Parts: sequence; structure tokens; C-alpha cells
Amino acid sequence: MEKSFLSQEEIDALLSADSQASDNAENETMTLTADEQDVLSEIGNINVGAASTALSELLDQTVIIDTPTLSYTNLSEIHRRFTAPYVFVEVQYTAGIEGNNLFILKAEDAAVIANIMMGGNGQNIASEMDEYTLSAVAEAMNQMMGFSATALSEMFNRTIEISPPQVKLISVSEDPVQLDMDLYESMVTTSFKLQIGDLVESQIILIVSLEVARKHIQYLLEDTAKDLDSIAPATPATPATGTVLVAGPEDTKPATRTVPVVG
Repeated sequence: MEKSFLSQEEIDALLSADSQASDNAENETMTLTADEQDVLSEIGNINVGAASTALSELLDQTVIIDTPTLSYTNLSEIHRRFTAPYVFVEVQYTAGIEGNNLFILKAEDAAVIANIMMGGNGQNIASEMDEYTLSAVAEAMNQMMGFSATALSEMFNRTIEISPPQVKLISVSEDPVQLDMDLYESMVTTSFKLQIGDLVESQIILIVSLEVARKHIQYLLEDTAKDLDSIAPATPATPATGTVLVAGPEDTKPATRTVPVVG
């Protein structure tokens, strides 16, 4: 996997900026730099790329999750802009990295996933989501995030483990602030296009706190910097010298001249 998509100078600058941000609590309300957004998008692509592979194998359908779009928000704003009902999924990292991943899926999209997992064809889905449906969604997310954790383990060069996903159906009337989940004042949301065969064409939203986003960026940059440091500069070859025979213009015997020979 190619990890060095930034120069050493860009990495040093980002690490310095990240260190300063961690020393000042007030920086928590600041947005990410353009380079930090690029790094976070790369992490998100690896995350959902692995997840889409898992979901494709699970459903035996072509699954596409791509075209990330980053934004800054809070939970109340998400609840206002994302039409309920929707499924709210929390995945806690238990080893390797800190923090949570929060996902939002439209309830109708989650119902299609659950229906296929339970032997259906993903069509003519009931509007109500029961306990069995939510359980199937939780299992799908568990498989998806397991693949993602493996991909991130390779990316960050460390063992990463997750807890079983916690799934919650959010209704129109429910206040998301009252949910029994770790919620954040400042959050970074990454919206991805979600396509499942010809059954679903929608979006899935990945949410992390600004603090966790910066930590993930730092993990990747530090690992990339180590990789660059481990690459020793090439030692220039020492030119060899030897005797080369050069024919003189009037001599029948070749004249001799000592010249450097590049090995």
C-alpha cells in the first residue's frame, strides 16, 4: 500500500500544527487545514473501501462507497439535515487507536441490507424496522468495520481492535442529544455515495470528533515519517579507472590512454 502521498516537508508542518493544536483546548473549535483534510479523506477512503468489500461479499451484490465530502457540524445540525428515521451506528475502538466511529444510514437503506442478509431480495421492504432487522444491520456493520480495522491496522502499522457496533433507530420525534452514546460538540463528517446493486443509491455518513480526527491524522503522518526516515539515501557509485585502447590516426598499433570508466 502506498503511504507516502505527502512530502517530508508537508508531514513535518502538519505534525507541528497538530502538536500545537493539542496544547491548546481552544483550537478544538478550529477547522482542519487543506492538507489535513486530504489526509483525513485518504483515511476515510481506506476505511469505507474495506467496508464496501465486506458488504459486497456479505450481500453478494456490487457495492460502491466513494466520493467523500468533508464538512464540520454537530449532532443537532445532523439531525436537522438528515431526514429521519435513520439508523445511528457507533463503533468503539478498543485497541490501537482511540475514539469512536459514528455512522448514519437511512432507515430504508439499512432495511434493504437487513432484508438481503435474512434471505430476501432487497425489494418490497416493510417500513417498520424491528429488533431482528436492527440485529442484522449490526452484524453487517460488524463485518464492515472488521474489514476496516484490518485495513487501518496496515495503514497505521499497528494492531487495531473494535467493539461490537451499537445500533440505534432514530425516529422523527427523538432528540439525538439524549442518546446513550458518546457525542461531540465539534465533529467532522464525511459523506460517501452508497450504491448497492440496483437496489440502493444513497449516502452513508462517517462521523468523528475533531479531536479524534486530528489523532488519526497524526497516527498516519508519524508512520509515514518513519517510513521515509528508514529509506537510506543512495550512495553515489565511485567511478572505476582502467586502460582503454584508442587507435591513433596514423599508427598501426593502438595508442593507449588512461580514462575513467563508469561502472
